[in-house]
Amino acid sequence: MKKLMAFILLVFAFCFGSSMMTSAATSVVNTTAPADTALFIQIDPNGVGKPKETEEEICKAVQEKLKELNHTVISTDKTQQDLRIYLRENAETVTQRGSDEGVILKGTDFQALGALENVRYVVLVSSRITSAETKSNFWTGSRKNLTVLTEVVVYDSQAKQYLMADEFTTVGSTSGSNDRAYSRAINEMLEQVNFNY
Repeated sequence: MKKLMAFILLVFAFCFGSSMMTSAATSVVNTTAPADTALFIQIDPNGVGKPKETEEEICKAVQEKLKELNHTVISTDKTQQDLRIYLRENAETVTQRGSDEGVILKGTDFQALGALENVRYVVLVSSRITSAETKSNFWTGSRKNLTVLTEVVVYDSQAKQYLMADEFTTVGSTSGSNDRAYSRAINEMLEQVNFNY
């Protein structure tokens, strides 16, 4: 009889303990903070051979920098698709600047994108090649130099104001593809940028 009672208590303790652990684990999972930032990337597709891969590389690097500052970024796959659809439906401001033919987003666009993604902060990294040259050297062969202009904008859609609107000019060099030079220039820019919001 004692063994039966001990067995019943053991089964009861096991069931009660496991249900407590499950509810504790559930409460830990549900404490994640909601996303506060939407990240958008615009690159000049004429300057790189693999624009999608370059876009993803920039997204990952910027997300890491923002995560260090305790900002939560929503899925960039979704934001990039939403940006393309938004531009297709709403873009009216076109700029013609030499090698760049694209859309310059305004404050009303940033507000609309913030509302679309349901976030407070909208971050835009817009990058384009301003010059490309190939230099030949007897010792090293030919090297490509790409000058890349990157504009970084942080917009607070609740306060309706720009928190950051900086431009960075960097040069990427390589004896290989334009993608490698572009990647080096972007990495140099990411070392310089300071997201201070």
